[in-house]
Amino acid sequence: MYMIDLQYSDLRPGRGLFDKLRTAGAVPRIVGQDEVEEAVHTAPSSTRAHLRGGLIAAHRANVPSAGWDAITLAGPEGGHRLRLADPRLGSALWCAQHGIDPADDPTTILDALRRAVTD
Repeated sequence: MYMIDLQYSDLRPGRGLFDKLRTAGAVPRIVGQDEVEEAVHTAPSSTRAHLRGGLIAAHRANVPSAGWDAITLAGPEGGHRLRLADPRLGSALWCAQHGIDPADDPTTILDALRRAVTD
């Protein structure tokens, strides 16, 4: 059973069990390749991935750490570690409600994040 887990998740083309099953037509395709490519490069707007992905894309040098539920953004006067335990924190809607644009300069984002967590 252990080997099936390993073989199924092998991502090398033509090597993994999933890839072999898909090639044989035994696994239905749920989304098209264009949707897969889009998902690789665009974070979902309805979750914390929106803020996390936007900050990393726009400020890679100012993001010393990022995880599923936390991200740290460094600015010239220190940084802020934002805990995103609720997956909706950091969504496009949440960011708009708190005046946060992940593409803004780090100081502006940090000020908006501090206001958002004290409101």
